[in-house]
Amino acid sequence: MKILTGQPLVDALRTATDKAQSRLWIASPYVGGWPNNVRRILGTEWQEAVKDIRLMTDVEARGFRVNTLQQFFRWGLVRTLAGLHAKIYIADNFVLITSANLTGTAFSRRYETGVLLSGHNAQAAADTFETWWKLKTCRTVTEEQLPTPKGWGEDPAEPGGTALKPLWDLPPDAEDEPLPSDSFGDYDVFRQSYRDLAGHYKSVPQIWKNAPLNFELGGFLNYLYMTAPGRPSRPYANKKPRPLTTAQQGQQIRKYALKFAAAYRDDDINDGPTWRPERSREVRRLLLRNRKKGLSRSEIKSLLLNLNSMHFYRVNLAKVLNPDNNSLGEIRATFRDLVDDAVPVQRRMSEAMPRVLGMSKSAIQELILFFSRGEYPLRNKNTNCGLRFFGYNVRVN
Repeated sequence: MKILTGQPLVDALRTATDKAQSRLWIASPYVGGWPNNVRRILGTEWQEAVKDIRLMTDVEARGFRVNTLQQFFRWGLVRTLAGLHAKIYIADNFVLITSANLTGTAFSRRYETGVLLSGHNAQAAADTFETWWKLKTCRTVTEEQLPTPKGWGEDPAEPGGTALKPLWDLPPDAEDEPLPSDSFGDYDVFRQSYRDLAGHYKSVPQIWKNAPLNFELGGFLNYLYMTAPGRPSRPYANKKPRPLTTAQQGQQIRKYALKFAAAYRDDDINDGPTWRPERSREVRRLLLRNRKKGLSRSEIKSLLLNLNSMHFYRVNLAKVLNPDNNSLGEIRATFRDLVDDAVPVQRRMSEAMPRVLGMSKSAIQELILFFSRGEYPLRNKNTNCGLRFFGYNVRVN
């Protein structure tokens, strides 16, 4: 048995995860952000080297960052155990029981300690992890089942942690994995907020019966910004989100959803239910064709004209199609990678944006929305302002 604290604590853990070959098991009630924090604590060597990857946390505590959970969804399993408080790190025969959560704050700004176990004690700790993992109350969780996390700072699990002075250095970042673009750094929180909005919105009858819910929600949020009396969400491009309780959010969403339905019935808005599914079918057809044969420049133009962001901002369309800016091969490859479901969606979008000059954030997210037939939400200034109007703390741009 060995006591670790300070710099040796995080260094020993990183050394163990870099060398791991058979298992990486982690129990931590709170899980911080991936770039600059958890990725520096754990590295990335384990992702392809280790076959048995498990993360046990407590998602109901809402102290997690989705971008870190996405890594474990991709490479292993995530389970949630209500009331979990222990912090256990197991990498092959390395077994650490510690006070430190899996957050950058814990390993660099707090006075934490850990006990490195060996022999029978190490086996007993691993057996305890295995016992908890098999409990009926320890259930497997997917990204779709996650509740909305609290906040969207680097370590929402440890409020006030960023105010603490750094004490120890996190290990160097993994050099072979680029940092996600700041343009999509809060996409996990945006998507969770959108899901929460959808849950409230379902309390009223949908008016676009044959369209996916995310298509109707896009029309609803566009209505609040563009055509609703007083355009109530527009000021939230510069204002903080409204301080609404969950009950108040539900009441406000229902109130304006009914107004949206009335305006649609009275033909006061032309943002109807047909053009989104029609464009979605055409976008998906062309993107699938690109997978097989590759698109010509004229087909790429046709594809992009189905996107609002390209239809109304032709200067961006011209930039994309200009052969001096983007080669045909790079456009084809970028579109193939953008719809590769084997890669987390946030990473796909982050990597696509700098590859093709002229592709905006809105265009990238429209392509994802239409290809997925409405599985992912549409994001633009109108939707961000609408979410802030309903009290969700998302960025505008």
